[in-house]
Amino acid sequence: MYQEKLFFGSSHTWALDLLKDRERTILDVGAGSGFIKKHLPYKTVDEVEPGTVYSSLNDVPDKHYDTLLFLDVLEHMPDPESVLLDSVKRFSPNEILISVPNITHWSIRLSILFGFFEYQDRGILDRSHLQFFSIKRAKALINLLSNYSGSLSGSIVPLELILPKNTPTFGRLRKCFSDTLPSLFAYQYLIHIKLGKGNVRT
Repeated sequence: MYQEKLFFGSSHTWALDLLKDRERTILDVGAGSGFIKKHLPYKTVDEVEPGTVYSSLNDVPDKHYDTLLFLDVLEHMPDPESVLLDSVKRFSPNEILISVPNITHWSIRLSILFGFFEYQDRGILDRSHLQFFSIKRAKALINLLSNYSGSLSGSIVPLELILPKNTPTFGRLRKCFSDTLPSLFAYQYLIHIKLGKGNVRT
């Protein structure tokens, strides 16, 4: 289960910033430690995670949710595109927030250049990942669901989790690089899709 990443430029901070300002119902798919529900206790948040009320998406009754969250979870699925399409049909969301790891990050490119492609316990090459996402595939997720109103940005490498507190990490500069050249510098692709009636491709 991944650690909470509550620092500037992380996928978790990005999601919380988008969700905090207005009332909505949320379905958090792959809720992990439940950080969304923990930090937004006044909102209606249903979680999909083994050990919660809904152990899988199949257990969730068909009803409307304002927001669907797929944070750090699509890469663990055999067919994420089908899951997204099915979820949109079943839950009729107004928006979807997605984070997926960037397989073309400079660190992965460098390791391949020197002949290494080693799975790890965490990170972009987490051994439990079934899917890899380039910027082209990340953009294809937007096009899959909407003809417009989709935005893509990048998160930063979570140095803040391993460095001592008060160590300068130049988070804002790193975020600028990840947003300007996401294919090279984004640790994860952060996708925000706003869905309107008739925008879902079938």
